[in-house]
Amino acid sequence: MPGLDGIALARKIRAAPPTAEVPVLLLSAREEVEAKLAGFEAGADDYVHKPFDIQELHARIELHLRLRAQQRQLPRRWSS
Repeated sequence: MPGLDGIALARKIRAAPPTAEVPVLLLSAREEVEAKLAGFEAGADDYVHKPFDIQELHARIELHLRLRAQQRQLPRRWSS
């Protein structure tokens, strides 16, 4: 991505109210723990190594979409 890496994009997505709840999955060739931690600290929900299996990626996307849907259905008891 010219001018913007995945970590910066994750931060922008999390900072903008309209997209703050969108699941963020980073796809990267970097496998170092530091790279993964930086992604999670930026707000990514998952980190997938390249090359990746398309079926696994699809399953991870579906999982995060289901988790977001379930989260929206929870009572708002804890948000005060």
